[in-house]
Amino acid sequence: MIHQSFINVLGQPKTIGEIEVTLLKEKFEKQLSYFKDNDVLLEYLEHYGEAVFKGGFFSFINPLDYDIQLKQFPKLKNQSIMPFAKTAMGNFYLIGEVDDEVCLAFYNIHTEEYKYVDYEFTLFFTTLAGGKYHRETEAYGLIEIPALEKYGPVEIDECLTFVPALVLGGDEDIRNIQKVKLKENLEILSQAFS
Repeated sequence: MIHQSFINVLGQPKTIGEIEVTLLKEKFEKQLSYFKDNDVLLEYLEHYGEAVFKGGFFSFINPLDYDIQLKQFPKLKNQSIMPFAKTAMGNFYLIGEVDDEVCLAFYNIHTEEYKYVDYEFTLFFTTLAGGKYHRETEAYGLIEIPALEKYGPVEIDECLTFVPALVLGGDEDIRNIQKVKLKENLEILSQAFS
C-alpha cells in the first residue's frame, strides 16, 4: 500500500520507465530476504517505476542499472547491496549487508560515507524519505537542497557533483557544483577513491 504521507512530502513524480520487479526478486533475493517488509519496497518500485520526485531531489532507480557500478567504490566492493533510489547529488539509498551489518543505508558518493537509515521500509516511506529531519541530519540535505535550488532540476541519468571532486582536493562549496551524467560521475569518483 502506497502511503499518503510519502506523496504529501514528495508529490507526484515524473515517471521515466517501468521496473521489472520479478527480475529484482531473482537477482537480489538475498538482499531482499533481510527485510521482513521487502514487499513494501517492491510495491513502491513496481507502482512508480523509474521516477523523479521534486525535480530530482529523490528518484527511484532501476537497481540493475547501478549495482555493478557502485561496487567499483572501495567501501562497497565486496558488499552485498541493492541500490533502489538516488538523490540530486547522485547519492544512493541501498539495502543489503554492509560490513556484516544488514541495513537500509544512505551512501554518499562524494565522501564514500554511508549511514544506516533503518531496518524497515514502512517507516522509511512514511517518515524518512524526503523528511526534513532525515534530509538534514542523516542524508546530505544541507548541501543537496541549496544545490538543487541553485542548479535546477536533475534528470534520472544526471546528478550534481563537485568540480573538482572532493576526493581530488575540491571544496565542499555550493559554488563548485556542476550538473553531469550520473554514470560517468560514478566511474570518475570510484576510480579516484580506488
